[in-house]
Amino acid sequence: MFLVPGVLAGLAVGQTSNSVPVPKAPSADSLPPPYGPPSVGSSPSPFVVPEPKGGEEALGGEPLVDPSTLPPGPDCRGFFRLPEERFLGPGGPLTQESWDYRPLSIGGFVGFAQGGTLIDDWIRQDQGVLAGVRLGWDFAYYWGCETRLAFAGIAVADSARAIAAQQAADDAAGIAPNDPYRRRFDGRRDNDLTFWDFSLLYYPWGDSRCRPYFFAGMGFVSFDFTDRLSTTWQDTVFGLPFGFGVKYRQNDCVAFRLEVADNVVFPGAGLDTMHVISVTGGAEIRFGGSRRAYWPWNPGRHYW
Repeated sequence: MFLVPGVLAGLAVGQTSNSVPVPKAPSADSLPPPYGPPSVGSSPSPFVVPEPKGGEEALGGEPLVDPSTLPPGPDCRGFFRLPEERFLGPGGPLTQESWDYRPLSIGGFVGFAQGGTLIDDWIRQDQGVLAGVRLGWDFAYYWGCETRLAFAGIAVADSARAIAAQQAADDAAGIAPNDPYRRRFDGRRDNDLTFWDFSLLYYPWGDSRCRPYFFAGMGFVSFDFTDRLSTTWQDTVFGLPFGFGVKYRQNDCVAFRLEVADNVVFPGAGLDTMHVISVTGGAEIRFGGSRRAYWPWNPGRHYW
């Protein structure tokens, strides 16, 4: 079938030939209502979009959900500890590392020791050297504990009354005034001490590079010395060490340490309570702890 020019003119004004009618577009009022997705076993129902009540919840008014009705979330404080819980600020706080990454330590120390009176107006202690080893465990950012084994040799000195008593005893024994035996106590004599104790440490600055501490403990002390009359005094008794010090973390595995302590010894009847004041310095090796990185499951720059 061919279209003639008259039919083309009719198409231009919205009309066709009598055999090909053109349908008109339906009006909006004649369209059926929209339907939502059908449910199983039921007929389709019109889809309606709910509007917020009053518009306040959608426009920043009252929250749509009451937070008090929500269940509590997991407590992650043990895994993500806040910095202010680990240190107080002074001393160079450790933000990327921690003393607790390697909580165990072993180290040595040596220093000066000053003793006190052993027997009033008879024999006293002077100066000496104290040295030993430590094994420690920092079980928290502000707390630690350690055990110590130390040895000291402290010179003893006699009172004038003890020297006179020795000369009288030599005279009674018939020793000649020029006999060298009378000068047998002129050389150095020591009080040999052995300390073994357990102490609790408190770090007031927490997890900082420069870490001061206070400590107190208890343990046993053995002593052995001879007085001017050749009487030997030796025993193992109860002791109480206490004092203060500071640690400095040089790197991940090495720390330096300076400490001042009073080692109180309770020797029992016949002897005065001993005080051995010590000033020591040393170093410790840090070790232990779990790895912080495992390639490839938990990679990181630091393995500990």
